[in-house]
Amino acid sequence: MTKCYSKCRKVPEYLCTHEECKYVNGAKYKYCRLSHKYKMDENCISQPKPEPVKERTRKKRISSMPRIRENNESEKMLLQRLVNSCEM
Repeated sequence: MTKCYSKCRKVPEYLCTHEECKYVNGAKYKYCRLSHKYKMDENCISQPKPEPVKERTRKKRISSMPRIRENNESEKMLLQRLVNSCEM
């Protein structure tokens, strides 16, 4: 397996203008590197990274009070007792 080097390697700041390259201007190290939007393939050719697929997730509904069905009288009575005991 050969080691891959990008065309951005060892390029000075004023020449680091290619769209695949990004200049790192840190406090300690300053260098031109391959942008995070690209990666090297098996043949040492830089390719754009595929965009990640975002999956939508449903948020869980959390309620502080239990849900009461209108036709269930026993649940209504229990809830009324709970409310009355909290008011005391």
